[in-house]
Amino acid sequence: MTLEEALVATAPSRWTTRRAIVLDWDDGPRAGVCALAQPSCEFFFHLFGEAPQGDVLDIRLFAAGELPAGSVAQIESLLAELGRPSGPLWVPVWKFRDAAARREAEGRLDALLVAARPTSLLVATADWLHFEGCWSADVPPPKRTAFRTRVP
Repeated sequence: MTLEEALVATAPSRWTTRRAIVLDWDDGPRAGVCALAQPSCEFFFHLFGEAPQGDVLDIRLFAAGELPAGSVAQIESLLAELGRPSGPLWVPVWKFRDAAARREAEGRLDALLVAARPTSLLVATADWLHFEGCWSADVPPPKRTAFRTRVP
């Protein structure tokens, strides 16, 4: 089953994060990897767009690329020097023992992320633990009809 099929088959409100590793953070997640337990899938994500400053909703849109099964666990192991996650969301502090260790980890990380299969999926979330929506960028989201009162 492809990432697109897995994500469409389950409502975003029912998605369960097994592990999300945020690799870039600026007032919220900007890029990283995610392994969902429900539905079972793994992907790389990067910021596609966000609401303007001061917007009540702090939801961001992320583009997703499918990763092979086991990639997120490999990345977690690769970054073990940076600490251990205490929950499903991990934002490691990028402090390695020396520059050589950092270069090696970043090179291996890049090699794993290059394996991501691009998709047209957009995921709406603020924190990678709660999901607001998912759709293809190739297909506009469904139109919402305005509430109308029926007048007799």
